[in-house]
Amino acid sequence: MSETRPMNPPPHKSIMHETLNHFRHVGLWDPQSGLIRGQSDRYSGLRPEAVKSNLLRGASSDLSEFIWPKDQWPSVPHDDFHFAKNLPTVDLSGLRAGDAELRFNAARLLAKTFSEWGFVQVKNHGVPAEVIERMQNQARRFFNLPLEQKEKGVATRSSKHEQFGYGVESGFYYAGKPWIDRFQCRWSPVCEIREPVEKVFSPSDAEEFSYSIEVYNSQLDKLATKILELCALGLDLPENTFTKPFKGTAGDCIARMNYYPPCPLSSLTLGLGAHTDPNLLTILSQCKVGGLQVRKNDTWISVEPKPDTLIINIGDTFEAWTNGRFRSVEHRAVVNESEARMSMVYFASPPAKATIEVPEQLVTSKHPLWFRRSFTWEEYKSHLFQMHAGGNGVKISKQWLLKP
Repeated sequence: MSETRPMNPPPHKSIMHETLNHFRHVGLWDPQSGLIRGQSDRYSGLRPEAVKSNLLRGASSDLSEFIWPKDQWPSVPHDDFHFAKNLPTVDLSGLRAGDAELRFNAARLLAKTFSEWGFVQVKNHGVPAEVIERMQNQARRFFNLPLEQKEKGVATRSSKHEQFGYGVESGFYYAGKPWIDRFQCRWSPVCEIREPVEKVFSPSDAEEFSYSIEVYNSQLDKLATKILELCALGLDLPENTFTKPFKGTAGDCIARMNYYPPCPLSSLTLGLGAHTDPNLLTILSQCKVGGLQVRKNDTWISVEPKPDTLIINIGDTFEAWTNGRFRSVEHRAVVNESEARMSMVYFASPPAKATIEVPEQLVTSKHPLWFRRSFTWEEYKSHLFQMHAGGNGVKISKQWLLKP
């Protein structure tokens, strides 16, 4: 008897079926373990996490839910840095030296890079190397914990830490299940790091972990302020144009640690799908393993990790605030079969109720008003939650920011 099949199977399910059949046909698929033969030993310790983790909840034992539609399979490997040299690097040493000319040159280059790329690498940024290294060590220590211990830091639905803690979803709905583990906490206006951490670690370890995050993010607060001031100068605006709404606070900021385990289906899945960040600025520190890819002229470019640099990118809110002078561009995270990757992310946004107004100087006959004249981060964030709760894709989220 022939097998009954749906007349029009969804593209995602059809591709999964086709791919898994290929593995079975060539004798590589092991139906007992759900892994590719020859690799089951390497990944046997990962499967309980894929099944039990709050992040990867609902994953079946055959990994099929992690296979993305074919048109989104990564075409560039995580370690192909052929075009990496093209991603500009800006030297911020002039800020510490107090050299006005160097500062102005950095501001111009930063504005030019954010206009053309939306991403930049910065060196001599002022964040001590030991602070970054300590934070990376603490993050690695956290993700190496047994799953049962990490899950003590899962936020419950009724908790004030909803969407924060261990194993949270990003809030973005992609075309496939992302291959990622994470810990996320609110940094400001109220720091909510310690409560979930204290459920995971002993008192002394929790103190060490929390302190490392607090020192690290305090440094990024200062760096974000400097970058916003330079951005204003680079656009010939008053220096406080983008910092004034903060009124001396850190705004609405989030700290996140991402962990991408080795993946047996790295050519068929993604750690994070293509998206733009909705916030103002994102500051990223990554380990030595590549995985971040930026889209430039319809080409995906792998960003080579450099120990002495941080990566900063523009979010949708900043693109709208500059009337499109700066670009919020698509990026994604790819995974690999042999090495785990880790990144630490600082998401900076204005205070929730602060009014964001497009500067008059950025509205000209050559650059007419393209985005909303004014809005608040709270309004945009509310729109985002509604969009993603409805299952809409990440690529249409920032349409709300366009001029009505």
